[in-house]
Amino acid sequence: MASAVSAAGFDIIVGAGQSNALQSDEPILGERAEDARVHIWEGETSRVVESSETYLLPEFAREYVRTLAPERRVLLVSAAEGATGFTTSSLQPCPPGYKPGVGTWNRELVDDPENLYLRLVTRVTDALHANAGSRLVCLLWSQGESDCIREPFLDEREYAARLDDLIVTFRADVGVRDLPAIIGSMVPEWYQETAERRSIARALEETPSRLPFVSYVWGPSGLPKTDEPIHWATEAQQIRGTEMATSGLARALRNTDPVGNPLADSAHEG
Repeated sequence: MASAVSAAGFDIIVGAGQSNALQSDEPILGERAEDARVHIWEGETSRVVESSETYLLPEFAREYVRTLAPERRVLLVSAAEGATGFTTSSLQPCPPGYKPGVGTWNRELVDDPENLYLRLVTRVTDALHANAGSRLVCLLWSQGESDCIREPFLDEREYAARLDDLIVTFRADVGVRDLPAIIGSMVPEWYQETAERRSIARALEETPSRLPFVSYVWGPSGLPKTDEPIHWATEAQQIRGTEMATSGLARALRNTDPVGNPLADSAHEG
């Protein structure tokens, strides 16, 4: 159902990554109260719609909205897409150094019609222009699996460079150079299985030591989906969203001097 836009505007939460940024199991009824102030920006239709879902962004928003004045609302903007990474591409034939996917997070691969970075910038810009009085609050990133599950792999250094470039460039493109970025871990039991996965996990974990206004949030152990251990269960998404909205956002805002800063990551929960 489309909803009217408040003159007070929205606090905009931006989501990026792959499937763990946009899915969970079926909702756990009675576990979380719905909040009529949480909405989603439909990028395909440029509409504001109400949210009743339980994946990472709505879970973050349900916790974050508690901190806002009653007249403020939250708008979720995402370009996340399952099975995508810096080494995937929808181009056919696939360019050298890439593997088939439904899109790419490599912002420089502009020939790919499913360039998810460019899609994200467009959606965020459109949402800001369409909703006067809105402000960007933070970027959530939940990705890494596609770049370490099959060749070509990225090593720790390569992945870190791609992720850092995405965060810095996104901040510049949306005009908020100190926009907080909150990085989520992959499922601990899954990424610990191979050296390639552990390499990407280290790159994600160390992001707050490389860039300011970044934090890293460990997801809980023991809560992957039963039949898909690469994905988080609903309970885990609730835990991740809550932790990102509280400790994660606060630590990102405090991380003004990342080199050797113990505030970069003080919550290893894996």
